[in-house]
Amino acid sequence: MDSEAPETPGGPDLGPEPSSEVEISGSDHWFTDGFEDLLEETAHRPPVVAVVVIRDAGEWLEETLLALDSLDYPDVTTLVIDDGSRYDPTPRIAEVAPRAFVRRRESASGFATAANEVIASVQGASFLLFCHGDAVLDRYALKIMVDEAVRSNAGIVGPKVVRSSDRSHLLEVGMTVDRLGAPHTEIEPDEIDQEQHDAVRDVFFVSGVAMLVRSDLFAEIGGFDPDAAPAAEDVDFGWRARIAGARVMVAPDAVVTHSVSDIFRDCLDANPSQIEGARHRAMLTSAGALSLLWMVPLAMGLSVIEAVLSFVSGHRGRAGAILRGWWIAITGIRSGRPARLAAQSHRRVSDGEIRYLQSHGSSRVRRFLNGTLHADDRLRDITERSRTLTDTAGARVREPVGIAVCIFVALVAIGSRDLLLGSLPQIGQMRIWPSVGGGWGAFTSVWRDSLLGARTLEPPLLLVTSGIGSIFFGATGLARTLLVVVAMPVGVLGAWRLGRSVAGPG
Repeated sequence: MDSEAPETPGGPDLGPEPSSEVEISGSDHWFTDGFEDLLEETAHRPPVVAVVVIRDAGEWLEETLLALDSLDYPDVTTLVIDDGSRYDPTPRIAEVAPRAFVRRRESASGFATAANEVIASVQGASFLLFCHGDAVLDRYALKIMVDEAVRSNAGIVGPKVVRSSDRSHLLEVGMTVDRLGAPHTEIEPDEIDQEQHDAVRDVFFVSGVAMLVRSDLFAEIGGFDPDAAPAAEDVDFGWRARIAGARVMVAPDAVVTHSVSDIFRDCLDANPSQIEGARHRAMLTSAGALSLLWMVPLAMGLSVIEAVLSFVSGHRGRAGAILRGWWIAITGIRSGRPARLAAQSHRRVSDGEIRYLQSHGSSRVRRFLNGTLHADDRLRDITERSRTLTDTAGARVREPVGIAVCIFVALVAIGSRDLLLGSLPQIGQMRIWPSVGGGWGAFTSVWRDSLLGARTLEPPLLLVTSGIGSIFFGATGLARTLLVVVAMPVGVLGAWRLGRSVAGPG
């Protein structure tokens, strides 16, 4: 590697170096059988400590530890941190991984707090490998990730994650966020691995399923943020590493299987509101002050729209979780101030450069369309129906009835040209809508300006017009015109359905 390569906050270029003995202080158990032989076999590679945080681990733990013990890497030490399990896992660990260290915590404190113990207890390791208790690394996975970290001078490297029950199904190959901090992945549900994502590349963050981190970077930025739990520790950590100047990469040749059964990161004990609040906190912690001036209002606006649509579509619990998530994030601003100050103190990269790594559009909108409205299935259904409708319409338009309908539509369009191309009249008709900001301000004000004024609330219609105007990016005039114009075909359709229900089909 070029000795003159610039340093990153992840630390200076490591390069191949003689391995040093790793020390782990304060462990409750250290099974030493064969450990001296391991040290003698160590080649000149950066030492790595594999950190597995568990709580009431299931049957997958043995397979995970066996995989770590069988890695084709000469200098790797396994540290299992038990975060307040009801039963002592030490006998299980000793049976399959006699060289492993074990640290037990009396009470559960969460993944982030437990994992951060390595800052004080691990010495001499160049890299830390954090992985879930059901993540099984391929034999060469660690070697590939370390080589890529050294070659690219990366602070964080992630593998390709596939489903353990079917290795042809992709789960993750690095992830990104949109400009409002919502996670986004390019992997489609049940996507088949055909090596289409196998290019080594920079990503915004990698999940905690398996994450190789430079130990100096981990210590410098303070490890994981316990308050980013649940479900946002990896996003928050990757974001803070990015603004500190570290590279985050994915090495798809390193493969890890995941059973998706160990949802450790406190998600089992959390409700959707806490998960939403944690994701907002990641944005509030890592984004710059100027960026927050537009990110927070825009994110809130999208959340309100999503909550309204979720409520209307029958997902009332989801709607409440979205709004309560913002309440959790806002009320936690004071307690999160130290974390924000610490993150900004390490900033070496501007938000403008960070945005190049973020996805365009809104992940929340995509997630709502795909999850709530089943957009993919509906799009395929619409495509099939459109093809059938086109074939049918082509045949019917040549019939006398079809010709009459076309003439009728043309006459309506010509007669409504002033309505379609001009402005809507206000006298005796619909008033001009206020701007989005004016509508929100009037609705939230305790004073009503109509006539002589009164201390009463404005009508909810202002909330509706402002919401519709927000969808059209503030073009309330366009929204008002479309509302009137669209009412015409809707009225025709309604009259047709009413007549059909009275006269019957035919």
